[in-house]
Amino acid sequence: MKSTANVRPTPTPTDAELAHQVKHFLNKNRGGCQRVGVHVDAGAVKLTGAVGSFFVRQVAIALAKQVSGVRHVLDELKVDSDETAIGKR
Repeated sequence: MKSTANVRPTPTPTDAELAHQVKHFLNKNRGGCQRVGVHVDAGAVKLTGAVGSFFVRQVAIALAKQVSGVRHVLDELKVDSDETAIGKR
């Protein structure tokens, strides 16, 4: 039987750390998530801005949910076909 006396719980990231991590995930993705705004309050992530398609919107939400410490993702993203054209310039 293993002892758990030396096991320390993982510290909960601050809202600023979570925002940075989510933004990093979104920026790493080359699918059009780079212009998404990220706001965090008590572990709840709000995504804002415009994306070029419903697919990119779903990708952004899924990426935000993957970040450790995110409790909830509020989607305030707007789908704007003009964003697709801007991204291709």
